[in-house]
Amino acid sequence: MFRIKQQGYVVDIIELTALTPNAVIKALEDKDVIFVGGGNTFYLSYWLQKSGLFELMPELLKTKVYAGISAGSMIMGESLVLSSQAQNNLKAFEDEDYDLAVSTGEASGKTLALAPLIFRPHLNSRWAPNARNEIIAKKAAKLTDKVYALDDDSALKIVDGKIEVVSEGDWKEYN
Repeated sequence: MFRIKQQGYVVDIIELTALTPNAVIKALEDKDVIFVGGGNTFYLSYWLQKSGLFELMPELLKTKVYAGISAGSMIMGESLVLSSQAQNNLKAFEDEDYDLAVSTGEASGKTLALAPLIFRPHLNSRWAPNARNEIIAKKAAKLTDKVYALDDDSALKIVDGKIEVVSEGDWKEYN
């Protein structure tokens, strides 16, 4: 964040759990970029819905850029099935008991589904033991969606449905 401010940009941090849906929308209306951080994907999904951003995001992105890291990137895709929380609780997608990974009543497996893929960040990171090529390849083989796994030195750039990998590291595309 410091480097962003050094470039002369203004950064407003919006805490979805502390604001009403109207306050969140008002805070974003004059912004150029919506940057969504990481964390628990199921918890993020819940609060994006509760804040009203799930419904508004397609309209907001007509005039704004979306940037996400980790869970903030995964939430844009078709599924959270490759998230750390889902991989640590394999039954999560069988019985929709997402609350096992977060506070009871504050979880959802819904995504924005604005990117035609399933994304897995942190490829081969020491902090993400389930983000290994062999594990992701095995799971991707059971999925019909295109799957991208990227390390922390890589990013996906998606403009008008065209997907481009920007990377100085390792990444894999499956399916």
